Amino acid sequence: MTPEQFRWLKELRTQASSLVGFDIPQPVRGQLEALNYIEQRAGKTAVTRPGVNALGAYVGPMSAR
Repeated sequence: MTPEQFRWLKELRTQASSLVGFDIPQPVRGQLEALNYIEQRAGKTAVTRPGVNALGAYVGPMSAR
């Protein structure tokens, strides 16, 4: 997961109760959908179980050595 994907996924998870009109940039949205981290539920974007697991496992970008 890229830092950009993490940022939007975390924001989506944090703001879960007020996501009407929440716009994730289309390239990032497509990437997160392809990874099965988000889906549409009742007209809202929701974080899936794999997305929640990815948030918990994220350790940030690896620094160059």
